[in-house]
Amino acid sequence: MNEISAQSESLWGISIAKSNISLFGYNWQGKLDQGCQTSEEAIRFAERSGDIYSKSIAYSCYGWSCFYRGRLEEAERYLTKACGYFEKIDIFSFWALAKLCLGLVHFESGDFQRSIDSHQESISLFRSANIFPSFINFNEAAIMRGKIMNGERDVDFDELPKYEARNRFRIYEVWIPALIAEVLLTLGDVESSQAERWITKALEADRRNGMQWNLGKDHLLYAHLCKCQDRREKEKEHLSAGLRLFEECGAEGDAARTKEALSLLSC
Repeated sequence: MNEISAQSESLWGISIAKSNISLFGYNWQGKLDQGCQTSEEAIRFAERSGDIYSKSIAYSCYGWSCFYRGRLEEAERYLTKACGYFEKIDIFSFWALAKLCLGLVHFESGDFQRSIDSHQESISLFRSANIFPSFINFNEAAIMRGKIMNGERDVDFDELPKYEARNRFRIYEVWIPALIAEVLLTLGDVESSQAERWITKALEADRRNGMQWNLGKDHLLYAHLCKCQDRREKEKEHLSAGLRLFEECGAEGDAARTKEALSLLSC
């Protein structure tokens, strides 16, 4: 019996380690093939152990892997499954992260109200545990983006740079400028330098922090700006740069969509 218990604890520990490596190591750096493989391994070890704690975290981190790869339906399924476990055992940090990722998944799927709701739920969880104010700040910025995409136009522009100023977490040094640029582009700020300035800041942060998937996404954002300004050659240049990065990362969903955009541009 003691040997079985020790084996279960070993499987549990291996799963937790692999889950953390997949999300905070591989995926955030844009090494998506390794991230997906490692999070799949985390699920296998967790399910063999029978431990609910490791299973909840493994399902959540695999959901993140699916999000980065562009498998949005699968991402939603695993993140929702993880949240069902988190409700029983109150792991607030990973629960809040799962809700944050669900907000991103719903946004990419075009369901902006569900995106807003998920980010609000993530904020509540982070606040309940009194942890990670920079993650709360990112959720608030994402909620503003969701509201703009949902047709709301009552935006306090003075608040936009404050999201960046309040951030103390490296990954959001990359994400927040891109969110601000996307808000400005959605509101039609294509002739001024503001949107371009924020996109440039995001690209610089991507390169500085070695976050290849985000770099690809921000090239797409720049391509969108160029399209609005009728700069077709620059649009093609940024789409091509984004496609190259997505293919290197293993971001199959973004790669497919970018190929389609390039094909339409060539017509």
